[in-house]
Amino acid sequence: MNTNSGSLKNEMAYDLPTVTIFPGKYIQGPGSLKEAGNFLGILGDKLLITGGKRAMASVETKLFESLKEKGIQWIKEAFCGECTEKEIGRLTEIGKAEGIKAVVGIGGGKAIDAAKVVASNLHIPVGIIPTVASTDAPTSTVSVIYDEWGEFSHYVRFKRNPDIVLVDTEIIAKAPSRYLVAGIGGALGIYYEAEACYKSGAITIAGGRPSLLAAQCAKIIGDVLFTYGRMAKVSCEMGIWSPAIEKVVESSLLFSGIGFESGGLALAHSIYHGYRNLGGKDKMHGEVVAFGALVQMVLESRSEEEITCICKFCKDMKLPYRLEDIGVDRQNIQKINELSKIAWEQGTALNMHCDVNPDKISAAVLLADYLGRNTT
Repeated sequence: MNTNSGSLKNEMAYDLPTVTIFPGKYIQGPGSLKEAGNFLGILGDKLLITGGKRAMASVETKLFESLKEKGIQWIKEAFCGECTEKEIGRLTEIGKAEGIKAVVGIGGGKAIDAAKVVASNLHIPVGIIPTVASTDAPTSTVSVIYDEWGEFSHYVRFKRNPDIVLVDTEIIAKAPSRYLVAGIGGALGIYYEAEACYKSGAITIAGGRPSLLAAQCAKIIGDVLFTYGRMAKVSCEMGIWSPAIEKVVESSLLFSGIGFESGGLALAHSIYHGYRNLGGKDKMHGEVVAFGALVQMVLESRSEEEITCICKFCKDMKLPYRLEDIGVDRQNIQKINELSKIAWEQGTALNMHCDVNPDKISAAVLLADYLGRNTT
C-alpha cells in the first residue's frame, strides 16, 4: 500500500541532543520459549514468575522445562488481573521474602506493567514474555497503574527498559486475533506520530529530541503493516504461525516501542486519552489510536486520497475508522468537543508540527469520521 507520505524531513532545532533507548535484549521467533533458560538465566538463578491464569497456561510447560534444564529456580505467583498498588505491593513482598533475583512478567499489558514495577521496587532485573501483541508495553520504560475499580491512576517511569523481552510468535499466533489487530492500530498511530515529532523536534519520553533511528523504526512500521498486516490477521484468526505474523509482531512490539519512546507521540494517542477520560472502555488502546491516526492525518492536511487509503486499511483490518466504531455519536457535538479538549490538554497533541487547539481537533474528528463513513 502506497500512502504517499513522503520522506522524513528534519526540521528540528539542535538545542537538545537526541536520545534513543532500547530493551536490553529482544528475542523473537517461533518456539523461542525453548531458549528461555539460556536468556532468563542471565538475569538470576531464582525468578519470580507472574502472570494471569490463561497467559501462564499458554507458556508454562515449555518455559519451566527450559528453566529446569538450566538449573534455574522459580516461584510461580498468579497475577490478580489488575495493575494496582495493592497487587504490586503483594508481589513485591513475596519477592523480598523469597530472595528473588529477577522478576518475569507473562501475559498482556497489565501483568507486564506490574512485573516492571515489582522489579524496580526490588532493584532487580526484569524479563518479559508477552503472550499477545496488543501494545508496546513489553519493551517500554513506562507502567500504567490503575485503582481498585479499574480506573486509570497514574504512570510509573523507570530508569531503563526491560532487561529481556522474549517473544514466542507461536504463542502470539494462537491468541485471539483482536489483540494482534489492536497492536497494529497502536503501531499505525506511532507511524504517523513519530514523523510529526521528528518534524517538530518535540521532547520525547526518552528525554531528548527524536532520533533519526527512532523515526526510521516508525517508518518501517508502515511498510510492514501495509504489506503484511492482512496476512498476519488471517494467520492469527486461523491460529497458525506465518512469516507475516513474525514481521507484524516485531513491528508492533519492538519498532513501535522504540518509535513511541524515542520517536515521540502526538495527536493519535491523545485521542485515546480523550476517549478513556470520557468513560470509554469497550475499545482497546490500539483500536482507538487507529482512529486517532486518521484525525491526525486530517489535521496535518494530508491528501484525501491518502486518508481514504488508511480508512480502507482500517476497515479491512476491523479497526475503527468512524466515530460510531468507538461508540461516539457524531451528532453529539458537545461530547466531541469534550473529547477534543481532553486530547489537547493531555499534552502529546502539542508535539504536532502544525497549529493545534481544541476547535481544530474537533473539526478534524468530524472530517475523519466523514471520510470514514464515505469509504467503500
